[in-house]
Amino acid sequence: MGAIGTARPAEAPRGALRARAREALRVGRAGPVSRRLARTLVRAAPVRGVDVLAFIVIGRPRGRRQLVQVERDGVRYGLDLSHDVHRLIYLGLYEREAADHVATLIRPGDLVVDVGANCGFWTLAAVRQGADVVAIEPVPSNLELLRRNLALNGEERRVRVVEAAAGEGGGRIEIRIPATADGSEQASIHHSAGDDARPVEVELVSIDSVVAGEEQPVRLMKMDVEGNELAALRGAERAIAGGRVQHLILEMMDENLARAGTSAREVADWLVSHGFRPERWFDQKGFGLRPLPAPRSLPLPPPPGMDGLVHWRHESAE
Repeated sequence: MGAIGTARPAEAPRGALRARAREALRVGRAGPVSRRLARTLVRAAPVRGVDVLAFIVIGRPRGRRQLVQVERDGVRYGLDLSHDVHRLIYLGLYEREAADHVATLIRPGDLVVDVGANCGFWTLAAVRQGADVVAIEPVPSNLELLRRNLALNGEERRVRVVEAAAGEGGGRIEIRIPATADGSEQASIHHSAGDDARPVEVELVSIDSVVAGEEQPVRLMKMDVEGNELAALRGAERAIAGGRVQHLILEMMDENLARAGTSAREVADWLVSHGFRPERWFDQKGFGLRPLPAPRSLPLPPPPGMDGLVHWRHESAE
């Protein structure tokens, strides 16, 4: 009995060390070693294709949130590595070309509306250019990180956060959050989120109602709402018809739009009928965004299976 009793205290520290080692070596599960390896790949080999490899190396945590704080390009972020988007921001790979292009459009004092703000990547990019931002986001966990990131960067006063989903009108609406990890980056008003998705009731607003009190035009509106883009655009029709929205950065993914009962062609037709023309298409390849080589290169109608961001310029814009 004495020999057994003396062995147990020695086993406990060894067990704790093994648990810490397993945590550190969670290669492919967003552990510390995976994160370092993936970041090293991105920095050491800035060639096309390495983004996909780095994304595989970092991996995804299993069934839980994993919060980290990082600084990328002078911006501080609190991120949840269970999100695909947040891991790309962590790696410095998220929509780089599109963000660089948008930076050329925004001037100090401009008004930017970020529809589907998530953790604030586009909001903070606009604030860095001197813009004031209205950030619309309905998902509670995203709102938590959005507000945290504004505070980390001292930008709470430059951003008005609207806790709601954007649609054609006002009221209440149920969004569905997938059960996988946090799932909030793919939250949807459609049942495509899956049978095991968690329903959450949120406020529904039209963009027209949100910007009604703003005196200046909307220099740039970015919209990424998981297939609900057409409804959100219709909710901004007064502002758009009045020429108050000059530039639009719109996610156009046929797969998501089809779940909402529409298509990239229908969205494009609506925009063209309201005075917009495609300026540039950032084609989604792998996990990065690749700009097409020339402006105004988006064919109308958009090609089948379209997947990417499109910059639309209103005919009244400078």
